[in-house]
Amino acid sequence: MNTEMSLSEMITYSTVKISCEYADGSKGSGTGFIINLCNNEEEQKCVPVIITNNHVVENAKSTLFSFCRKNEDGSPNDQEVINFQLIGEHWINHPDSSVDLRCFPIGRILNDLDKRKQPIFYIPLNTSIIPNKQQISSLGALEELVMVGYPIGLSDEYNHKPVLRKGTTATHLKNNYQGKQEFLMDMACFPGSSGSPVFIYNEGTYTTG
Repeated sequence: MNTEMSLSEMITYSTVKISCEYADGSKGSGTGFIINLCNNEEEQKCVPVIITNNHVVENAKSTLFSFCRKNEDGSPNDQEVINFQLIGEHWINHPDSSVDLRCFPIGRILNDLDKRKQPIFYIPLNTSIIPNKQQISSLGALEELVMVGYPIGLSDEYNHKPVLRKGTTATHLKNNYQGKQEFLMDMACFPGSSGSPVFIYNEGTYTTG
């Protein structure tokens, strides 16, 4: 973890822009986030994966991931992007077909880019940040949220950074919205935001004179 970065800056390095060309010839884009799936965190036995919405990559014949390059000293090179193209279907579907998620292990991509001497800089999320039932019950009905992604493909292309949007929960997370394990949020969302991670986030304080 880079202690020189604020938490809000760190989460901008957890996402990746996904650009797709579909079987019918159309094109589209969305967001993915990198997260470590760990069987044993103490032994650091983790598999880095990209997770996005199923509808972002469904029927894609070509998928392009855009990463931030890593400098030799381990710092991010924000002005240089590294693209990796994936041909065909390589995603793992969620076991419940009603859940709009897909997962792609990126260990092979990371190894391939290292061999090309094109290492990427990213800060993966971890499943430990997913709140458990007790933590969810302790939350209020109204919580501030931050979403990180690429709405309508929009980003800071010079610095290769996603867009951060703020909103709030519109229903309590402890309640199953409409009987499903979902909640409603009040936030401006556009095509391309699909796959964006959403955080309960409060950083710093604000004072008035």
